[in-house]
Amino acid sequence: MFRFANDFGKDMKRFHYGKKAEVEDYCKLDIRWLNQNGYLRNFYIGHLQIGPNCKVGIETSVFDDTKYARIWYDQTDRKGKQRSFNEKIFIETTPCRFGGERYWFICPRDLSGLDFCGRRVAVLYLTDNFFGCRHCLNLTYQSRNYGRNPGYVKVKLLNDLDSLIEKTKRRTYASKPTKNTQKLKWLLKMLGRWP
Repeated sequence: MFRFANDFGKDMKRFHYGKKAEVEDYCKLDIRWLNQNGYLRNFYIGHLQIGPNCKVGIETSVFDDTKYARIWYDQTDRKGKQRSFNEKIFIETTPCRFGGERYWFICPRDLSGLDFCGRRVAVLYLTDNFFGCRHCLNLTYQSRNYGRNPGYVKVKLLNDLDSLIEKTKRRTYASKPTKNTQKLKWLLKMLGRWP
C-alpha cells in the first residue's frame, strides 16, 4: 500500500527512549539565595556548600561599574585526576517596580566556541566541568519528565492519593461530599479503582 508523506504520523505512537537530565540531580548556585544571605553586599570572599558534595569558593563584587561573581572549585574526573576551575560570572541588575533592584547571572556557557549563551538567569547548575543555565545544559525539571513515562504518572497519582487519604478528616459536611472527598473520588477514577 502506498502512503503519502503526511499520512505517516497518523498510525504511529510517540515513544521516548530516554529522558532529559533533571536539575534536581545537579548542584546549583542561586543568586536569590546569595542576595538574601548577604553575599551581594559590595564585596565578599568565602566558601559555599551548594550541594551534598559541592563546595565552591566565591568572590562577589557588586560595585557600580563591575558586577561579577568569581567561582573556584575542584573536580575529579572518572580516572581520579583532579582539575581546578576558576570562572568569572557577570552579574546584571534590573530595577524592581517599587524600588530596589533584582540581580541576575549572565550565563557563562560557551556554545561551540563561537559565542556564549548570555541569558539572564537566577540559577546556574554545575555539571562535570562548568556552570551553565538549564537551557544550555539541556536540563529539565523532574515534574516535566512525568509525562514522558506512563509509570511516572501512576506513581505520582498514588503519592497524591496517599497524602489525600491522610489529609481527609471527614467525608461529608451537611450531607454533601467535602472537596477532599471529591478529589479522592477523581484520583480513584484516574487509577481505575472507582466502580
